[in-house]
Amino acid sequence: MNISVLIKRSSSFGLWLTCIGLAWVSVNADAVAQSQAFFAKQVWTGQGQPIENGVMLVEGGKIQFVGPAQGWEIPAGCEVHRLGSASLIPGLVVAETTLAEAGQDDEQAITPQITAADGFDFFDKQDKLLAAGVTTVQISPGSRRLMPGQGSVVKLAGDDVSSRVLRRQESLRILLTAAAFNPPTIYQPPVGAVSEERPLMPTNPQLAGSLGGAVSGLRALFQAALDLNDAGKASLDEQATAVISAAIKDDYTFRITAKSGAEIQAARRLAEQFGLKVLLVQPSVSDAMMGIDWNSPKFVGTVLSPGLRPGVVSSVSTDPKDPPETAWEIAQHLLREGATQKIAICVESDSDLDDLMFLAAMFKQAGLTDGEVLKMVTSNPAHMLGVADRVGTLAAEMDADFVVLSGQPFASGTRVLATYVDGQKRFQQPQTGLVRVVKAGAVYTADGMIPGGSVAVMDGKICGIGVQVSADKQSAQDEFPNAVIVPGFIDSATGLGLGAAIGDRIGLDVKLGDFLMAEDESIQAARRGGITTALLSSTSLPSPVVAFKLGDQPRVVKDPVAIRFSITGNLTSAEENLRKSLASAKAYHESWEKYDAQMVEYRQQVMDYEKAKAKYEAGLKAEEAKKAAEAAAKAKAASAQKDSASIEATKKEPGTEESSKEDSGKPDSGKPDSGKPDSEKADSEKAAQSPASATPVQAKPVAAGSEGSAKTAVDPNAPVAPKEPTKPKLQAELEPYRRLFKQELVAIVETSDALSIGLALKIFRDEFGVPTVISGDDGLEVTAAAIAAAGASFVVGPTFVGTVDGEEVNYAQRLSSNQIPFAFQSKATTGSAQLPLAVAYAVHQGLGGTDALRGFTSGAAALLKLPGVGQLKLGGDADLVVLSGKPFEPSTQVLAVMIDGQWVYKKEIDQ
Repeated sequence: MNISVLIKRSSSFGLWLTCIGLAWVSVNADAVAQSQAFFAKQVWTGQGQPIENGVMLVEGGKIQFVGPAQGWEIPAGCEVHRLGSASLIPGLVVAETTLAEAGQDDEQAITPQITAADGFDFFDKQDKLLAAGVTTVQISPGSRRLMPGQGSVVKLAGDDVSSRVLRRQESLRILLTAAAFNPPTIYQPPVGAVSEERPLMPTNPQLAGSLGGAVSGLRALFQAALDLNDAGKASLDEQATAVISAAIKDDYTFRITAKSGAEIQAARRLAEQFGLKVLLVQPSVSDAMMGIDWNSPKFVGTVLSPGLRPGVVSSVSTDPKDPPETAWEIAQHLLREGATQKIAICVESDSDLDDLMFLAAMFKQAGLTDGEVLKMVTSNPAHMLGVADRVGTLAAEMDADFVVLSGQPFASGTRVLATYVDGQKRFQQPQTGLVRVVKAGAVYTADGMIPGGSVAVMDGKICGIGVQVSADKQSAQDEFPNAVIVPGFIDSATGLGLGAAIGDRIGLDVKLGDFLMAEDESIQAARRGGITTALLSSTSLPSPVVAFKLGDQPRVVKDPVAIRFSITGNLTSAEENLRKSLASAKAYHESWEKYDAQMVEYRQQVMDYEKAKAKYEAGLKAEEAKKAAEAAAKAKAASAQKDSASIEATKKEPGTEESSKEDSGKPDSGKPDSGKPDSEKADSEKAAQSPASATPVQAKPVAAGSEGSAKTAVDPNAPVAPKEPTKPKLQAELEPYRRLFKQELVAIVETSDALSIGLALKIFRDEFGVPTVISGDDGLEVTAAAIAAAGASFVVGPTFVGTVDGEEVNYAQRLSSNQIPFAFQSKATTGSAQLPLAVAYAVHQGLGGTDALRGFTSGAAALLKLPGVGQLKLGGDADLVVLSGKPFEPSTQVLAVMIDGQWVYKKEIDQ
């Protein structure tokens, strides 16, 4: 093809792109006109260390300002993005790809006139690469020819197609590796008729079959390019030579792929001999590059590849005496030589481009900093590709191409949250994963505090907890960088759930959980204070107590969780009535315990009976089979005897010779004839000879039946079926006591002074031995030791600090010092939200913060025997509270509340 045609074609293509771009600009001009301010924990400009707590202002697709957020005023009408703990980095720039007609090499080995941009599909969506933060790429025209053509630099997104081509002719590619040493042979048919004078010519081999042949052919081409005059450009070789000549003359970049030491030295010799401006790609031997003047404008830089595929294990040939260098070790050597801005990172295959950040992170193995590695995928390749005036750094007047990361660059688990090109969001991480991750400055668990911890939630349960947790890439992320995560708070006595407190007397068999209402507005108020689980009972005692979650739909945790009693007023009558009730309940419980024990024994007896019965019936069947066999044998013998007698009788019939002989020789017996017929005589003889006739008949005992009915024979050896125990009569009102005496529920006893506390311990702990929780502050100062000795627990509130005989008493602190388990209660409705502040006051007055948090969470769950709540642990309910600061500091606020994995409250503040 004529070079002039190529130029015209290129011009028309550029004009076409320009026209389309103008059309897009006119349509989308308003889309990027509004200014946007992005606040982030770190802003990495691509030029070293980050700006902590920085801000970046974007308008019209360009960056207007980058700097510290402190003292910076937000312009009027600006859209604000507060990104919390996220980081901002420049859009990633890849120094080499084959995205332009990947794998489609021309059959010619030398095609410098081909330009990669002509083969790039600008309408092919690059969502996968944008999701990885890649915004700008160099595209090469081929990868298996000696000189496949000229590379281009393009953006992966943008409304203006023409402006996406940052450099249409960026470099002329040369491959000195084995991949280019097997070009096809070329056959060029002659023009016109074939004759003897114009025979068919054989196919022509191409450059090159070896490194030596490639270098020799390139040297000839370069020399021809230097000697080229303006006349005659008819042949393809002359056309290629013209392009090469222009490249040398214009100080164009020659992108040379050279991996081994020999290939690198060959590239250096070519560059030095012909004064080439060189970009060295994928070198694997640092020694071969020593001595290069990195400050020389003739050396553009080097592009290093990690030499491996992420997530793929492959065998590597290695010499233990001289192991191969890694790309990061080469980078370390080159940095020592002064190549600070002349190192970029690429990947082995275009399919790995979405893992560029992961592969780049491997360069930190050589001691490189985050800033140094980030430059190798942003500002350094932008300089090497000649597009540093548009992309690669976050600075004023640069294109607003940037990436929002979930954390620090190259940190394990850091994800791309969003990618912007020309100030427009081109990718946002969808939150469609099964897991939600909540991150904070600290996480308080059952085992202690985790700085910079995270909690992973799935299906309402905690599935991960730690500094790093497992989650899919699409998982929802909630970040509270300066906050603290604690377990959800438990209020051990409230009036929540029914719209108002319950004052009526209700039966102990009533399930209060059946009456909970989602419409109770006091629930929303309580959870704004961090309350996630509440207990509800009637104020008329005794009463059942239900524990439930304060979600949008109240969920019962345990119903009942306790029985609330009262010892107030006249203690003599109260003691008598309470002991009588408990004794009756205990007798009822014991009757069921006895029945249950008898049923266990009965079930075992039934099993034994079934086995004995089966054995007995098997014996009967065996005996019957034996008798049947004996009868059959006897019958067979009798039949045989009869046949024998019949034969003998025939022989003795009158008139026969045998009968005459017998009669003549037989003397007279002298016995009178019975006078019976012969047949009767035979039967009598047969009966007399039968063994059965000698067996006496035993009379079996019979069971007495009703008169006139048949009596059934009973075998005294047969097993007797056991008798089922008598079941006690069910009394629904006493059923909750059964669970109390089984230690499944607790007795919460309201007291009024030291005497009532002592009476409660005497009756509930000493006499009846049930789990006991004392509720009532008066008298605690003189009964704390007794409570501890009895093994009882305590629930504090609504008064937390009182005065006794002029002395201030911090009730929770007194309990903690005596090692008495305790919980907190508000006995309020909307006032439940103030419970954390009341606890904070107790902390202020001497209660330990750790003890307070335990009493509000895991301690309360333990003494109330509540499953799944009160702790942040694997498999536990995902109930958590996000606090603005240290728990129980007066200035600490509740920022967010989660119940069963769902956010039920979030405070609208700037994080």
